[in-house]
Formats: sequence, structure tokens, C-alpha cells
Amino acid sequence: MRILSARRAAPLAAAAVVTALLAGTTTAASSPASATTSTTGSAPTPAPPASGGRGTLLGVTTLRTLDRAQAATWLTDQGFGSPAARHGFTEYRVTYRTVDPAGRPTTASGVLALPDTGRRTPLAPVVYLHGTTVPKDAVASATGDNYDAAAGPMFAAAGYAGVAPDYLGLGSGPGPHPYMVHAAETTSALDLLTAARTLTAREGRRLAPGIRIAGFSQGAAAALDLGKTLREHPVRGTSVTAIGAVSGPYDVAGAELPAALDTDQLDGVEVSFYLAYLTVAWNHVYHLYDSPAEVFRGRYARLIPTVFDGAHDYTAIYRALPADVTDMLTPAYLARLRHPTGTLARALHTNDLTCTGWRPAAPVRLWAAHADGDVAFLNSEHCRAALHTSGARPRLTDLGALDHQHTALTGLPAVLRWFERLDAARP
Repeated sequence: MRILSARRAAPLAAAAVVTALLAGTTTAASSPASATTSTTGSAPTPAPPASGGRGTLLGVTTLRTLDRAQAATWLTDQGFGSPAARHGFTEYRVTYRTVDPAGRPTTASGVLALPDTGRRTPLAPVVYLHGTTVPKDAVASATGDNYDAAAGPMFAAAGYAGVAPDYLGLGSGPGPHPYMVHAAETTSALDLLTAARTLTAREGRRLAPGIRIAGFSQGAAAALDLGKTLREHPVRGTSVTAIGAVSGPYDVAGAELPAALDTDQLDGVEVSFYLAYLTVAWNHVYHLYDSPAEVFRGRYARLIPTVFDGAHDYTAIYRALPADVTDMLTPAYLARLRHPTGTLARALHTNDLTCTGWRPAAPVRLWAAHADGDVAFLNSEHCRAALHTSGARPRLTDLGALDHQHTALTGLPAVLRWFERLDAARP
């Protein structure tokens, strides 16, 4: 679903690859004095990395510093009026070293929001993974003018440290965004967390080892994948204390595609949006086609790869989309989506494993709405069932007759309140 300002009405690698990507993860903070310099209201200032490895902090820009009253007003403007802000915060744009889906060195951006708690005790981090975003400049490090970009600061206003990656290829990250390639989302989050520990130390504070993971839409599936990855490949100095996920496409092959192609449950133009974005993005990673004409019909073979390049805004993107996905996709590609084989089947299988084959050590809760016209509620039912099969007992809350955007505006504050209850109950 396209992410719009809260002031406007809104219409949303195999295990070996994961292991290879995680192999270079750094966990110890670099020397805070030499990591970077900070600027305010200007481009990040690069500095020589302390180690040069993954998670090395390259630049910092202060985006905003708000006192408690200002934070409450700003968050309300973004759609998060409750729970009310209890703290002011400072939000930083962070650039750092990471790797791409093939394990090659690259850079990425994200944000760190630190609360003004008046205490120097370790800050509990919340890693927030955002929803589907196409324009490179529509993410938290580039704009705060939408609810998805404001989620990290929402956690900071409650006293947590909000850590929110833009993902590869978004924000200042080079190249195309590998949309719905969960291994890439996980590494971008882990490497930002390392950079965030460095920056927090430079500010004379410290992030606690235990992290809470939250996510919405694309980021909900990424949240489960991050939790699974840390369960299967522990990272020194980092543990997961809770996972809260809202409206995620956890089972694209088994839930989302059938709902999109063979029912009228989902909104037609949103189906076109998601399938166009997924197809173009996955072709960069998995090579689904040689020519766009193999998957897109007529004029769409030229239009779709162009408008999903990260440089076009949502107006241009939606102007190019049909209300009926069968007008956009070739009959042969529609048949492949209904009955995946070969490369497409392997890509779907790899990225549909976020809820299957593992038992979380931390509590997990899911939120979704049966009326969601972007992401089928069946995704969350399948995720709950898969986790239950592995011995977990996740709770799934039906948010009712809400559209996709409003599941974020309702569900993410619910995640925050749940995190607070869990933390209050800990000794």
C-alpha cells in the first residue's frame, strides 16, 4: 500500500544465503569518538569508519529534536494520538555499511530516535520495520510526514530507542530496493542496530541487549524473519524479548496470491500495485524474466518497470496501474503466479518461511483486520497456525472492519502498549 501523509486519505534467499549474509555481522560498537561527525539539517557528514565492516557508522544528521509537548503534537499529526507521548526525543538519520542480497558490500540509511528520559540507564531498543514503500524519499530518514515513518519516533516518545531501517535501495541506499526479500531486510536491520549502538554510545548512553521487534505490512513479515534469524543464528550482545507484527503478507503463495487472483476480497488496483512491484523487484534479485513483455501486457511492459524505479511518486505509479490485474499481466505469467514452478516457486518458498519451522523464545503477537483490502487476513491465520505447530502460542487479534492504513494506526500503538505491559511485568 502506498504510504501517504496522515493528513491525507490513503487508498499499502534461501537458508544458505541468510547464513552467508549474517557471517559478516558486527555487534560490538565501534569507537564512538571516531565513528562519525554530526550535522543538523544538512547531508550526512562521512567519516573514516573505525573498522570498515558491516554496521560501521558512516554519517549522522539530526532530523528533529522535540520536547514532550511538541512530540505529542507531531505524533498526533501523523495519526498516532494515543498513547500520548511521555518524552521528547531526538531523531537522527544514520548511514552505515551493510551488504546486498548477494553479500556484496553496500550502504544503507535509517533512523535512530532517542528519548529524552532524563536518565542514563540503558535504553530498551525497538527495531521497527516499515511497510511497502516505492519512492526512495518516502522513508523515515527522508521524511517524517507519514505514519509509517513516524512509528520509530512513536516508540521513542514512550521511552524506547526507536531503530528503523529504510531497507536497501531506499533513502540514501544505492540501487533498486529488493522488495519482499526478507534476508535483505534482516541484514539491513541488524547492521543498523550495530550502527545505532555506536551512535548511542557517542551520545553518552547505551542500548540494552534485549530488543523488541515491531513491523507493519511488508515489515511485519520482515519482523518475523528478523526474529527467526536471531533465533537460528544468535548475534552476540543481542536478544529478542518480544515480536509484535501488524498485517503482514507472511504467506504470499498460500494466502496472498489466491486472494489476489481468484477472489474479490482485495482491492483491484492494490493487487496490481503489489504484483507489479514484486515482479519488478524480484527480477533484479531472482531473474524472473528476460523481457518485461514476458510478464506485462502491451503498454505495461514499458510503463511498469519505469514507474517502479524508486524515482516516481505515487501519483505517477497509480496513474499507470489498471483496476484489473488481468489487464496488466500476461496470461502466461498469471498462470505462473497461480501455479508457481522453477525460480518463482523457489523465491516464494524462501520468502514464505518467516513463520514456519521455528519456535520463538520470545512472545509473539499478531494484529490484522479481516476487512483489509491489501493484505488478506488469511496470511495472519496461516502465520499463527505455523507458529502454533512449532510449539509457540501467538495471539492473533482481529482489528475488524479497518482498511490497511488504519490497521497500522490502530495496531502499532497496540504493539507499543503490549511491549510496555511485558516490560512492566519483568523483574
